Amino acid sequence: MCVFSCKDKENLLPSIDFPEGVTVLDNTSSNDCNLAKCSNERVSRLRVEDVSGSINSDFNISVEASFDSYILFLTCDLDSSFRRPGMQVKFSGEARDACGIFEAIHPIEGAFVIHVTEIDSL
Repeated sequence: MCVFSCKDKENLLPSIDFPEGVTVLDNTSSNDCNLAKCSNERVSRLRVEDVSGSINSDFNISVEASFDSYILFLTCDLDSSFRRPGMQVKFSGEARDACGIFEAIHPIEGAFVIHVTEIDSL
């Protein structure tokens, strides 16, 4: 039984306008949805550079996509000094396919696993 997505392959990005600082890297390659959450073998979908967001209660980063929705970046090894729900941050990193880990439902427009390379509090 699958709790999240049971698809073996997923290769499409959500059809949303990504905020400034988010660049699409790969929207066509298939991803193995059975890989571990923070596996380096997951397909890199986005490059994130100096994007503002907020830390949520699960220590992931939420970025506003529209007035009533957001993009969720599931973090890998977020530094403990940033594990404060509500904290506003500016971050950069490589966002990878999150299939098999998390299936986005409204108000979440898209979900990605992020390997944060830089982060600062605002």
